[in-house]
This record gives sequence, C-alpha cells and structure tokens, in this order.
Amino acid sequence: MRLIVDEKPEGMFFMHCNAIENMEGTDTLNEKGSVKENIPLISVVIPVFNAENYIERCLESVTHSTLKNIEIICVDDGSTDNSLGILQNYSKKDGRIQVLTQENLHAGVARNAGIEAAKGKYIHFLDADDFIDYAAYEKWYQIAEENNSDVCVCQYNTINKQTGEMLRINKNRKYKDSYLNTTNIKKDADYLIFNEVAPWNKIYLRSFLLRNNIRFDDLVCANDRSFYFAVIYKAERITTVNEHWIYYTINNEKSLVGNTRLKNFDVHFKSFMIIWNVLKDADDEIKKKVLKNCITDSFYFYRKSIGTGYQKSIENQMYDFWHKKYIPLLGEGVLNVGWFKDYLKILLRDMPQERSSEILTIFDMYRNRQKTLEIKNKKMAAKNKRIEAKYNKLLNSRSYKIGRIITLPVRTVKSIMKTLK
Repeated sequence: MRLIVDEKPEGMFFMHCNAIENMEGTDTLNEKGSVKENIPLISVVIPVFNAENYIERCLESVTHSTLKNIEIICVDDGSTDNSLGILQNYSKKDGRIQVLTQENLHAGVARNAGIEAAKGKYIHFLDADDFIDYAAYEKWYQIAEENNSDVCVCQYNTINKQTGEMLRINKNRKYKDSYLNTTNIKKDADYLIFNEVAPWNKIYLRSFLLRNNIRFDDLVCANDRSFYFAVIYKAERITTVNEHWIYYTINNEKSLVGNTRLKNFDVHFKSFMIIWNVLKDADDEIKKKVLKNCITDSFYFYRKSIGTGYQKSIENQMYDFWHKKYIPLLGEGVLNVGWFKDYLKILLRDMPQERSSEILTIFDMYRNRQKTLEIKNKKMAAKNKRIEAKYNKLLNSRSYKIGRIITLPVRTVKSIMKTLK
C-alpha cells in the first residue's frame, strides 16, 4: 500500500474526514472548550521537544477525536524552537489541553510527569511527530472496557518523512486472522517479548500503572524498553486489536533513533540492567528470552555504527558488557541467532584479517550445514508423522479389527505353544 501524505494538518486528515464527519462524541464542550465531565476517559500524554514542524498535526488529530471526554497533557521538554508557543496557543483554544514544562530531561521523564498529572481511566502516550485516527480513542476505549484490559494494543502505519510514503505495519502476526485477542506473558511469552516495545501503540489502565509503580527511565533514549517489559510482566490482560490507528513518522532527522543513540550507546546496557532487575523473580526461560531480545536490539543499532566514527567504541562496549557474563547464559542456541556472526566479528576484531576471514568462512559452513540438517530433520519429522497417521488409521479400520478377530484362535494357539516350550 502506498499513499503520498500531505504535510499540512488539514490535508493530512482528509482521508479520515469523510468517514467520521457525521459522528458525534458522547460528551459536549462548554464555551471554553473544556469537557463538562470531570473525569476523562483517556489521558493523552504528549512529550514535546523541538517539534514545531509536527506538533500542530499531532494536536489536530487528538482534538478532533470523536471521543470528546479526553484530556491532553503536553509536556514541553525544554524546547528551543517555537513548540511551547504553539502548545500555549492550542491550550487557549481547547480547555482539555494542559501544558507542563520542564528542563531538557528527555522523553521518559516527560512521560512520567504526564502520568502524575493524568486523571483519565486510561493513558495513551503519543509522540509529537506522530498522529492518530480521529475515531481511534472512541473505539479503543470501548474495546479496553469490554475486555477488562490492563493494556490494549493496536497496529500502526509508518509515514516516511522523506518520501511521504505510508505503509501498514502489523506486528500481530500470531493473531493476524482474529480481530481481537487477550493474552498475557504466561500464555504467550514469545509473542509479547519479541514484539513492538514502543508505548505509543498501546493504552494503559492508569490504576494498573500506579498500582505496579511502572514508570519510564530517565535515559536520553531507549527509555521505554524497561517500561514495556515491566508492563508485559505485570499485566494479566493484554488485548490486541487489528486496527491501524497510529501514524508513526520514520526518517525524521530530529528523531532520537539516530546519531543520539550511537553517541549514547551505553543506554542499551543501562536499560538492560533496569529490565534485569524488574525480572529478578521471573523464571529462567522468560529471562533468557528477554536477554536475547535486548542483545538483538543492541546489535541492530551496532550495525548502524559500522563505517562511522562510533564503530570501534561501540564494539568495545558490546564486548565488555555482553561477552563474559550474559551471552553464555543463552547456551548453544546462541550459535543460531541472527547476530552471532556480528558477535564473532567483534571477538575477532584484533586478529589479522586473513585469519579472521578464515574463521568466519568456517562458521558460515557450519551454519549452512546446521540449516541443511534442520531442513532434513523437519522433512523426516513430517514423514514420520504421515506414517504414524497411516498406522493409526489402519489400527482403527474395520478390516483390521475383523482380521484380529479371525486370527485370534491362531494367535492363542501360538501363545500356548510358546508357553509349553
């Protein structure tokens, strides 16, 4: 699917307007634009840092929500552009918007400030350069209520800042054929651990976050990872819905998912240590899966450093942190993970090029052999399964049962003869 998206707020939402222009919210606004109902159904928390080019588009999407009984908490994280001025102008026009300010303490601290200020039954964290479907909150709230959800997860679309191209992303592969599913980590550890960790495609029951004291880290980036793992570890009811309500901007030059991540690469290790502490009472299998996820994430960003001035420093950090203590916990299975060859390159980085190339070639031969054996084993298992099915079908067939009855006297005589011998 490819759509070219207009950069202007009014153009951006044209694709939604026809579908919802006649829908009415369940609550009314007073003259100042604030909701008469005291307790909001959803608190929308938006951390804002130097987002003057995007924040209007974001706020337009939220303020036009078909669910009127919401509050919008914008936390300016020490912006040096006109973001704060834009927020203040919007708050004058819509009484549901409150603006908080802080020094540049990063998105995690800003979101935490939003949690403390929130009064809604559910909380949604929306990034300032993203936006949401007008009808999302109304449907989202209803689904979360009907399913008694601690967390409710939707799918999302990506919008390429450079090209305007929009793609539908579905991380709900396991349940792609069902509209709704409710689960938890005891039932679906793999599905939840190896899924989207970002907070913006989920709404959270506020009382659940408060009761379990779940907050974001104060790291410059990767401050949402421990939040996610704490959420899935503690939540009893996590509902997924196959709706694409969020529009997530990629290739934004001001995003933290870039050079900032490489400059502050140690956030991966700091985040992991917080996660490891959160999971201190978890069983070993869950810990092992989360460890694999965290190492995989760090190697994803390590690959972005290759060829840059950050590469050598990051390789040293990766070796010092993961090599001795944590990678051995994964056991022999580590040989088959996607990042193991990158890990080998780091281990061999001080070795002469000719020797390291020889070792990597041997490893590729080993991995290819392993894959060949896995394919053969799968084919053999499938063949055995077919033979077993035929055998069971034969045992249950009418002809086999009749044959057993007919041959019973003969088999009885044979048995007696063996005993006499």
